[in-house]
Amino acid sequence: MKYLVACECGNQLAVTEGMAGSTAPCPCGRSVAVPSLRTLRQHQAVGDSFENAPAGAGAADGPGRHRCGECNGGPLYIVRVAAGAPGTHIDLLPGLGGVLSKAALDVVVCEGCGSVRLYAPAEARAKLPTAAGWRKL
Repeated sequence: MKYLVACECGNQLAVTEGMAGSTAPCPCGRSVAVPSLRTLRQHQAVGDSFENAPAGAGAADGPGRHRCGECNGGPLYIVRVAAGAPGTHIDLLPGLGGVLSKAALDVVVCEGCGSVRLYAPAEARAKLPTAAGWRKL
């Protein structure tokens, strides 16, 4: 199974259980410490939605268990929205929605610092390998 580990730059790196206790390179050039297997299993598994992810290291259980990636505080609020501006032709996730609909985005806002993060749900991410216009970095 793969898990998401955050770099200081904000990138989320997908790492495997076999990488526990080592480091992973981030595209920004930093080396990211991969936690122990026990701690790694508390991180969000790749394919999980943000809302259903297990609590991260040091976070409380239950509502409010997620921490902001910018200030390590919160609370965080989440809403799912269409991935395009209303009344425009802008599609933030082109080719990842349905035949007649745009893909959704999970928008997470930190009440503490105002940071906003966008997350593509699993159903949109599953279409990435075959969707036109998308390429791996």
